[in-house]
Amino acid sequence: MAHFKAQNANNLLIVGQNDEAALSILLISLLTLSAQHTPALVKFFILDFSSADAPNAYLLTHLSKMLPDRVIVGRRKQLPGMINEIANEVTHRIEHEEQGLQNKPTLYLIIYGLQRARDLEQDIAFPDLMTYSYIKKIEP
Repeated sequence: MAHFKAQNANNLLIVGQNDEAALSILLISLLTLSAQHTPALVKFFILDFSSADAPNAYLLTHLSKMLPDRVIVGRRKQLPGMINEIANEVTHRIEHEEQGLQNKPTLYLIIYGLQRARDLEQDIAFPDLMTYSYIKKIEP
């Protein structure tokens, strides 16, 4: 069981050799976390780096259609926009810290297929140094 506190550097890494088993654990974790939150107070950003020809390649996209208000799924092309959206929200929260986190959604960044996410190492793709530092923070 993993406990997440409302603070930075609170991470969970699931490592495995079997893609189907890892995806199953990820889906169970996502559904369990989703059930623990009020729909308006949680947002999942999922970066799916699975192979397009994998048997379950678009399973996470189908999940996002079942939970449209809570789950945003992106693939390689959506990486910069998704990371920037998270970085902007974090910056906004830091700048308005006096407002607290009540009525602000809990944000989760989930990366599936991290071993295929070579884009996270290319600082040319992310000229904004602040955004790049957030990306480097989430790497294992």
